[in-house]
Amino acid sequence: MGFDTNSWADPSTTFNTKEIRQEIEDLCLPADHRVFHDSKLVPSKVNIFVWRALINGIQTKEALHHRNIVPNPMCPSCGTNNESPDHVLLNCERALKVWHAVFKWCNIPINQTVTICQLLKIPASLPVTSDTKKLLYAIFLTSLWCIWRARNDQIFNAKTKDTTAIIGDIKSLAYLWTKYRGSSNNLKWRTWVKFVV
Repeated sequence: MGFDTNSWADPSTTFNTKEIRQEIEDLCLPADHRVFHDSKLVPSKVNIFVWRALINGIQTKEALHHRNIVPNPMCPSCGTNNESPDHVLLNCERALKVWHAVFKWCNIPINQTVTICQLLKIPASLPVTSDTKKLLYAIFLTSLWCIWRARNDQIFNAKTKDTTAIIGDIKSLAYLWTKYRGSSNNLKWRTWVKFVV
């Protein structure tokens, strides 16, 4: 009978938190989880929200129905599909209008994304500077956050925001967050609203 030991598979290696975290994530999370990375240009709550949405960890009707908390998993906004993170944040009618406006504002070809994972890959695939990729990524995270907030306002406060109001929130929050959290303090509102960065 052998004794229990505490050792790494390779005894010549030292403890490294990053490697342990990576091993745990590889075992527990879907393969697409690596598309997400924290953005320093948005608050932690936005990073955490998007990460949770990516792994189906937000409280949508579908998730609540799965736990027998609500009887109906249908989207309260459109009533045509189950309210999953991908549906409410990307594919619901109001979300589609918001994304169409965001892509137009950022001068990106309109892209019909089906999943949050696909959306988060877009900035890295564009032929723009690395700073612009970071800005676009932050805008995408902010957009997901604002769409979710509008959804919650509709459900919990009976306030329905139209696409124009949501886009206004996205532009103003993304501007404030990127201007004061990033190294580009020279951003000007006049150029930002036209996305001349």
